[in-house]
Amino acid sequence: MTIDYSKSNVARMDKLRSYFNALPLHERHDFCRRCGTTIGYLRKAMSVGQIGPKLAAAIELHTNGFVTREDLRPDIFGPIPLLDGDS
Repeated sequence: MTIDYSKSNVARMDKLRSYFNALPLHERHDFCRRCGTTIGYLRKAMSVGQIGPKLAAAIELHTNGFVTREDLRPDIFGPIPLLDGDS
């Protein structure tokens, strides 16, 4: 049985999409450059809900933690499980 996670992946991009669309155009170009990508690539990645782990980490860095790598890729950067005895 195959489960389609695409809708939930696209929904995970909402925080990034809101952040990105709030930037003036010249700042969007600068943001993408600092993240090592282009506006076209980032828009495509958001539309299909697939951000690679390196790009997710760069986005977290360059949004000053507003959009976290866990927001974008919980399958890779999910919460760290508690160790026995941790509260």
